[in-house]
Amino acid sequence: MASVRSFLVLVFSFVSITLTLVSCSSRVVVFFDIPEGEAEQTLVEFASQSSIEIIYDVEDVTNVRTSRIYGRYTCEDALEHMLSNTLLRITVDEKSGAIAVNRKSRSFSKSL
Repeated sequence: MASVRSFLVLVFSFVSITLTLVSCSSRVVVFFDIPEGEAEQTLVEFASQSSIEIIYDVEDVTNVRTSRIYGRYTCEDALEHMLSNTLLRITVDEKSGAIAVNRKSRSFSKSL
């Protein structure tokens, strides 16, 4: 019984993450209120407000200040605005749809 429950939790988690990534990439508009600040903190706040997960290397975002974002934006537009004037960029893995933030000198898959 415990293994069935664990399996169902795993399936539900996968479906939830998949639906979240699909909603972000489908141009859904979300209200954001994130002050300018250190990327380590603002990316966590972005993930909370958008209900999506973002993959990033802490070393890439350390000591990087992001711009304030306030208003209704798609996830992609909000991230692009937040990361403008930084050395960070948004990339999306074509197969999984995973969203990553990394230094412009690195690559993950396809840039937005």
